[in-house]
Amino acid sequence: MVAPFPRVVAGAELSPVRDVPESRSAVRSLIRALTAMALEHYRGIPAGKIAQQRWSGDQGAAYLARAATQPADLAGTAALVRRLMPEFVQALASQSAAAKIFQDGLQLSFGRDGQISVPTLLGDPTLASFVQEGWPIPVVQGAVQPLTTITPKKLACVIVLTAEMVASSNVEALVEDALFRSMALALDKVLLDSNVGDASRPAGLRAGIAAITPDPSPDSLAALINDISNLYLQVAPVSFGPPLFITSLARSLTAQLLLPHGWDEIKHVGCVALRGTTDIMAVAPNSVVAVYGNDVEISSSRESSLQMESAPTNLMDGPTRSLFQTDCIAIRLKLPVTWALRTPGAVAWLTASHW
Repeated sequence: MVAPFPRVVAGAELSPVRDVPESRSAVRSLIRALTAMALEHYRGIPAGKIAQQRWSGDQGAAYLARAATQPADLAGTAALVRRLMPEFVQALASQSAAAKIFQDGLQLSFGRDGQISVPTLLGDPTLASFVQEGWPIPVVQGAVQPLTTITPKKLACVIVLTAEMVASSNVEALVEDALFRSMALALDKVLLDSNVGDASRPAGLRAGIAAITPDPSPDSLAALINDISNLYLQVAPVSFGPPLFITSLARSLTAQLLLPHGWDEIKHVGCVALRGTTDIMAVAPNSVVAVYGNDVEISSSRESSLQMESAPTNLMDGPTRSLFQTDCIAIRLKLPVTWALRTPGAVAWLTASHW
């Protein structure tokens, strides 16, 4: 998705971006490397040298910036990149429903593999039993679903900064803000939709899963409680703990007003990706597997023309923007991440109609 910088960072329903904790050093290094690459075009000084001058104690930033020839992957920074993706997703947790799901789910890495096959073993209380001393232990066959095959995918964004933004002393904060908002919105939008997967993207969690019937009670509080209970019952058989409930921010506020104390006791997140809907989802995070790759790519340009479309289909169509003519710098980031649902019973959703 390509958009002018103000559009990328806009999001009235999003809370301010938190500072990345210093313990998440790989994320901080990535943000600084991206900032250095923007400054390289503005100052005419190599990005690696800028990173060393501005953040002398951050060897990761200097290493990433120095490795980032135009364009470049970060294959030579394997140790740093292996930490980058999990840390980056954790840093999004304050804004992203996807980040919260990935944190509690199974996390894997492609490494040198081109694909991963993940089995699903459903919980069954009959698989174990108490046995008298000296008696034989029963052997039972668990209900194993077909393997889920996962292939690499990339989440990508282009951030556009004006020369005035790059010259600002707040350029690092601006890059961080735009990056976090763009990636959080993109992750949630794709993860929570109902589209099937293809060569460019993984399937949304609601793909092939029909909505259950909302509670018809005319009493708003009763309808809310019954909707939550029905969703919980749908995913309880495969959930290791309480599921995560996901709504729009407006719907989350409505639930908070109806259940001023009880709503806070429920694991929930208000999500911009569901804005304008009355949908509520229940997800068992333990049945979602997130897989990260190592081939992070970063690049920047001041000479390109960008197609200003959020869903481009042909680079010759739609309005274009000259970075040189508008005195702007574009930063492109590709992050390798994909996911899969290990069992359809882990997701339930409905469109609320009475609260």
